[in-house]
Amino acid sequence: MSNVKPQTLGTVMNNIYFKSRKTPNELVLRAGQKQYNEINVIVSNADKNKKLPHSNPFLVQAFIKQVVNRHDNIDNMKFTRQGKILFTTKDPLCAVQLLSLTQFMETDISTDVIWENICSRFLIFDIPVNTPLEELAKEIQEKNDMDVIEMRRFLKQNSVKDMSPVLITVLGTTIPDEIKIWFINQKIQHFIDRPRQCTKCYSFAHASRICDRTNVCFLCGEEHVGPCQGPEKCINCKGPHNAKSTSCPAYIKEGKILEFKCRNHITTSEARRVYHLQNMKYSEVVKSPPASAELQNTVTLKFEALLQSVNEKFESLIQSVNEKFEKQTAIFAEMLHKTIESIMQNMYKIIAQSLETTTSPTRKKKLPKNLDLSTSLPMQWDAGGKNETFLQHQDHRLCSSKNYFYIDRQGRPGGGLLTAIPKNASGRIIPTGFSHNFNQEILAVEVHFKDFHFIIINLYAPQGLNIENVKYFFDSFSIPVFIFGDFNLHHPFWGSNRSSPLSNDFVEWLQNSSFILLNSSNPTYAAYTGSASLLDLSICSASISHAVDCYVSESNFESDHYPVIITWSILDHTPKKIKSIDWNRIMSNSATVLNTNTELNALTSKISE
Repeated sequence: MSNVKPQTLGTVMNNIYFKSRKTPNELVLRAGQKQYNEINVIVSNADKNKKLPHSNPFLVQAFIKQVVNRHDNIDNMKFTRQGKILFTTKDPLCAVQLLSLTQFMETDISTDVIWENICSRFLIFDIPVNTPLEELAKEIQEKNDMDVIEMRRFLKQNSVKDMSPVLITVLGTTIPDEIKIWFINQKIQHFIDRPRQCTKCYSFAHASRICDRTNVCFLCGEEHVGPCQGPEKCINCKGPHNAKSTSCPAYIKEGKILEFKCRNHITTSEARRVYHLQNMKYSEVVKSPPASAELQNTVTLKFEALLQSVNEKFESLIQSVNEKFEKQTAIFAEMLHKTIESIMQNMYKIIAQSLETTTSPTRKKKLPKNLDLSTSLPMQWDAGGKNETFLQHQDHRLCSSKNYFYIDRQGRPGGGLLTAIPKNASGRIIPTGFSHNFNQEILAVEVHFKDFHFIIINLYAPQGLNIENVKYFFDSFSIPVFIFGDFNLHHPFWGSNRSSPLSNDFVEWLQNSSFILLNSSNPTYAAYTGSASLLDLSICSASISHAVDCYVSESNFESDHYPVIITWSILDHTPKKIKSIDWNRIMSNSATVLNTNTELNALTSKISE
């Protein structure tokens, strides 16, 4: 005789309760073979007394993409009011991967499934009390192609009955009208919970173990000691009956909610929400009786008086707006005149330089791109940075309203870094403490403007920034920092479909640093093949990120990179609209005009035509 014990289907307690031995992961995978609407996975803090930290959704998405291979099948994610995260999916494999998580962004977690969404419960009657529940579960699974999760026998203690009903929970949201047991087609009945009340306050909304209210009398709904002497009054509906009455409207409503929950395989809270929503829609249909003639006249008079008052205020507002608009138009016209005059003078200087015999062909090619430094519209505070500038140090005369800071390129010809700040701001170049090379150009400028003190870091890394070389320098500042430039890194974190070891190291540093990525969607680089990517990144200190905005210009000014504009609200920045210029036409017309001896005023007039 073999000593090996047969494998049991589950755990049995006193032949009253049976639970399947299959793990939640196994049950969810088996549920994929049944009919269901969706699978909801709850992620909560392992410490039941704490909530999950409310993290940035972008960081949560990046974490889920790393740990869940089938993350594309996640239909929804939301933070619940209980401090948990609810994931919704229709893919059992994706649900199993979520259930297997033990940590969520460095926080120990526990996971579970909302079983109501993928299970059904029903009752079968007249089951002999001496029949082992494990044997009954095996019979149901073999004869009816069902996966039994748990079973509960309804039998009172010390009962002498030979038969009892059994509550069965199976996988899947559809069940037949009858099942086969021991050659018998047994009728089944959907199980619907009866309304349960708190025994302290007699509310239907919570259980007694979590109630924080004081005990009240179920007869009169008041707090007192000793026998009740008052008339019956329901604490839920205020009707003339006690709180346990089954004819109470609140009891009847709760019964309908539980029936709706059972038939639609949703949680009690969701069923209660849908029921109240449907009830609100019904109440909107019910209209109040018409008002009397006297009331209608009163309402009409008040409405006419209100309408007259609104008209008067509206006319006064229009008049005030017109006056302000005329003043602003005059100011704008004067500003536009000065701006155009400044543009023409600066353009004349650039064109004159482009025709000098000492100017190199490379410099002539880059001159149209440099015009944006000398044609900026007037602003309250305006700074900028450029990579591969091809400007020389004496070119600061092109825009006298700026202070310039340079770092020349080393190791190969041309290029370098340039940062410009307004004349009314002071600044100095901060030594970086490490040597520049052909793949790492960094210009750090410390800026003082009024009461503000901050750092602007401009960088260029043609073969991809190696954050290991510079992260200690970036993290060393205690004042606000702006970092921008051509990082030449690809990563899904900012929309790319690929990544590299350098970009992975950069994202890991960014997520653990005190910096925030400002642009993560619109491409900044357009290749000649027509493809586009985001290579020019902009980041800033997290302490000021709430006041910083960032966007990519729609015009590339005949370059392969689009300008990235960053605004900081505390600097009283006045927005401007950047427009592209047809340089081919202007250069052609200018060359023709410059061949003749013409005064400056006449010259600028002809060039602007």
